[in-house]
Amino acid sequence: MSFLMVALFMGNFVVTSYQAVPEQTRPQGFEWTASGEKTNVHGVAVSQDMLKRNGGDFTFGDMVWIEGVGLKFINDTMNARHKKRFDVLVPTHGAEVKFDRAFKGKKLKVWLIRVPKEMSK
Repeated sequence: MSFLMVALFMGNFVVTSYQAVPEQTRPQGFEWTASGEKTNVHGVAVSQDMLKRNGGDFTFGDMVWIEGVGLKFINDTMNARHKKRFDVLVPTHGAEVKFDRAFKGKKLKVWLIRVPKEMSK
């Protein structure tokens, strides 16, 4: 069985981390993402300006590879005040501190991962 994916370089972006807790999300419904999925560590939030419906390049369900972080699925959005950002869900405060130490102040390369239509049949 062959499997082909195409990686499209989308640019360098600020990437932060968050936990699914009320003080970092919204007081009600913090266990659910903007896409309607339950929060999980495979997901990533994007700033609202980066969604296609707002003129950006991404949609819910898109797969991205983030330099130093790995493969994530876009399933949530950030507060509207943020622009051109990704926010990675982490499970613990310790993981958040470790993420911040590794990536604070850096822009990371992000690739959009696609499976060509002729290969997805």
